[in-house]
Amino acid sequence: MIKKTKLQTLFIGLLGLLGSQHVVGQCTNLAMAFDGNGDFISRDLTTTTPVMAGNIDFTIEAWFYSSATSVSTSCIGNYKRLIGLVGPPGSGTRLEVGECGGELNLYWNNSTSSSVVPILLDPNNIRNNWHHIAVTRNSSTNTVKVYLDCLPLTFNGATTGAFNFSELRIGRWGGGGSPPDEWEGRVDEVRLWDRERTSTEICDFKDCTLGGNSPDLVFNWTFDQTPAVVADGPNPLGTQAVDMTSNGNDGTLVGFNLATVNSTSNFVCSDIPPAYFVNISDQPSLFPVSLAVICSGEAMHFCAVNQNASGPLPPNSTVIWEYNDNNTGWLVDPNLNPTYSGYLCFGVPGGVITANCGATGYVDRLYRAIITKPMGNLTCTYTTLETGFRIYCPVTNIQVNTVVNSPTPFNGAFCEGPVNIDVSLSSTDPFVIPPAIPPTGDLSIQWCINGVHDPTYDNMVNFNYSMPATPTSLCFEAKVQNFVCSPVTAKVCFNVDPQPVCGLIDGMSTNLIATPNPYAYLICPGDDAAVGMVNPAQFVNCNAVWQFSFDLVNWQNLGASNALQNTNILPQTFPPNNPLSPYLWPAGANCIYYRIECRPLSYPNSGCDPCYSNIVEVCLLPPPANGLISGNQQFCSMTGSTTLTVNPYNSANTYSWYLNGVGPVGFGQNYSANQPGYYTVVITDAYGCHSVVTPPFYVEECIIVPLISCPIDNPCACDGLPITLSGCDSYDTCGGTGPYTYTWSASNGGPGTVSGPGGCEFTHIPDPVVGTTYTLTVCNSLNPSCCATSTLFIKPCN
Repeated sequence: MIKKTKLQTLFIGLLGLLGSQHVVGQCTNLAMAFDGNGDFISRDLTTTTPVMAGNIDFTIEAWFYSSATSVSTSCIGNYKRLIGLVGPPGSGTRLEVGECGGELNLYWNNSTSSSVVPILLDPNNIRNNWHHIAVTRNSSTNTVKVYLDCLPLTFNGATTGAFNFSELRIGRWGGGGSPPDEWEGRVDEVRLWDRERTSTEICDFKDCTLGGNSPDLVFNWTFDQTPAVVADGPNPLGTQAVDMTSNGNDGTLVGFNLATVNSTSNFVCSDIPPAYFVNISDQPSLFPVSLAVICSGEAMHFCAVNQNASGPLPPNSTVIWEYNDNNTGWLVDPNLNPTYSGYLCFGVPGGVITANCGATGYVDRLYRAIITKPMGNLTCTYTTLETGFRIYCPVTNIQVNTVVNSPTPFNGAFCEGPVNIDVSLSSTDPFVIPPAIPPTGDLSIQWCINGVHDPTYDNMVNFNYSMPATPTSLCFEAKVQNFVCSPVTAKVCFNVDPQPVCGLIDGMSTNLIATPNPYAYLICPGDDAAVGMVNPAQFVNCNAVWQFSFDLVNWQNLGASNALQNTNILPQTFPPNNPLSPYLWPAGANCIYYRIECRPLSYPNSGCDPCYSNIVEVCLLPPPANGLISGNQQFCSMTGSTTLTVNPYNSANTYSWYLNGVGPVGFGQNYSANQPGYYTVVITDAYGCHSVVTPPFYVEECIIVPLISCPIDNPCACDGLPITLSGCDSYDTCGGTGPYTYTWSASNGGPGTVSGPGGCEFTHIPDPVVGTTYTLTVCNSLNPSCCATSTLFIKPCN
């Protein structure tokens, strides 16, 4: 059972008041209202069955309620008759009970005596409360007894002599009309018996509605003539107080305003306090609490309690439980009958007392028990006091719906920052949509944003949320409670990603060659390289994915989350054109670029854009510029070498000289070649990445062969005779065609004559005594330093 809050306790008190109220036209227990101005009920006793005229025994009883306001307790002109028995015209016979200033009085008169003035029966003020009165007559003893609420009243003065009555009036005496002397209030359950009933009989029957027939019951006016009449009218056809026995002794309604709607001179709802009341509680608990509100389906305890007497019901009694929802009429409760028929007290388990709620979310239900006891030929039916409570229906289903207005497009997760969302609640319960919040009902809707109640949106079924979203989630939770019923929650959450933050990356391996530009490197083709995060802690709120590109436009994923990324072989060239390699460099590409795309946590369904690190450029180190060998392609065998030079020259590179592919035979920009053959230079860059070979440069050895001959045979020197020597047949191995330079000399000195092409002939007179040695020096004019010498001795003629 749900505990009651102060608000609920106040509400319970209000419902307790409401539960005892009647709604016009809806009650079935009726009474007659008298306005004190001409309203009365008449019955001719000479025509009743059995005939009640004459000096006979009788008991007349009724429930009454005085609403008179006169102050004086004097009955002169102020005697408001409730019961009036009168004799035939002119007899002066009267027996009247009424009130004067709230005090109950008796007046009687017959042919032999009278009370002269009304006799005070009870000094207590009987106004503004329901009371039961019974007046009995014993013709044998000429005694009259009056019982008020089951208690006999003693009064001064006794009735004497016989009474000969011919008419009964309720609300007026037997004389003419006199408004101050007419009943003002209500009357119910009027019965006339043809014998004097005992006090026990009176008490046993007073709190119930009689049904059936009994030989001693003359008539029984209950005024419960529904549906022929309704409370407060209009009742244009309700001219009789219908006798509920089969005797047909109806009373005639005189002076009532039956044709109009009113509650002062008409049939009205009877609110006589029943003998039984219904207590509905949360038993069996240690301290049971009477219930005024429940949630549909809760366990309850019902008990019909007799306020006037305790004890079990007599045999063959019946108890029927009825309910009335929203004052739409009383129905036998199929949930309590027949299971609990015949029981005054019982517990009802959960799931039995339920209601179908409409737009208000609750049903105002009244319960009562109809208790019927057999009393001889009659039945005595007790209708308990109606006890009401409100049944709230539990919320059975709710759903939180959202429409994201911005940012758009929405991929399923937000990025931290402003959002604009339409939030709504849906349900098939008619009291949730539209919501039965006060004053329509007592539904409450609480919204929690990220688990924190925000009263801004209380009792709303839709609202716009335009606030910054903070990581890591944005949740809208609705807690819907229909007053005392358990709350039901529905929740929808979105992931909220923090804004990714990127740090720096850089080259991390020693084989990367720095350039003047930051984050730009060179590398030898085919080498491994490594790039990495400068500080991994700088990459936050995201998942780091390494990417590479060859054109800074199209990026491909390489690896995720690792702080250090191995680039593998750059470029991927083995085996050539390997179609399986994802890192195959496109034709013409010389550089590769690396970056980190740090993706938001909900990627690819995030509203955050990835952040990007700086870009690290790794370019293939280009081969060094090739060179050409220059220099004299010939060297003279006599002088020994020629200097060769390679250009262009970069001191950072290594220049290795090779002869006929063998070497190296030297290093540097220059080389002194002293052997014939093909010379090449292997140029290697400073990092050992690339080597290029210059075109071969051929160097030949140049050998001069001077030949001295005598064009005229003159093998010996004759005294005084000149000889002519020729060096014109000299040659060389340099492949040159000349011209040569010829230099002649004679050992004996003396002038000579040089002739021939280039001076290749020499005419001279040899020494006839000792002979002469002639020397010829032949030089290649293309390489003047390359010369060779030959000698010839001319002996004297003997």
